[in-house]
Amino acid sequence: MNYLKVLNDVKEKKDVKQVVIKATGAPGAKVLGNRFVAHRLNGEVLTSVTDATSGITTVTMTSKAYDERSAQEAYDASQVTPDPAAATPPPAMEPKADDMEPPMEPPMEPPAE
Repeated sequence: MNYLKVLNDVKEKKDVKQVVIKATGAPGAKVLGNRFVAHRLNGEVLTSVTDATSGITTVTMTSKAYDERSAQEAYDASQVTPDPAAATPPPAMEPKADDMEPPMEPPMEPPAE
């Protein structure tokens, strides 16, 4: 966070945002001894708060398991349309004779007068 504060003031620059992402459970690697780098973050954003004085946005998220597929494989899998024939429900099962109740008799008619 302090690193972003010492950078040039970005308020004057168009469409430049300073964002800190705190991701728990993200797979990553330690780099240069003092930085932790995670690529291809995938998860659920819990909070997103922008500090009014510094303009720095802090995003807190919980990461999902790392997806080993390439970007192309993930895209191709997202474009597959489900087969409507495979989505039909199985036929209803006929009840067994033991499960069946005896048929109801038709209601009796009152005697004719």
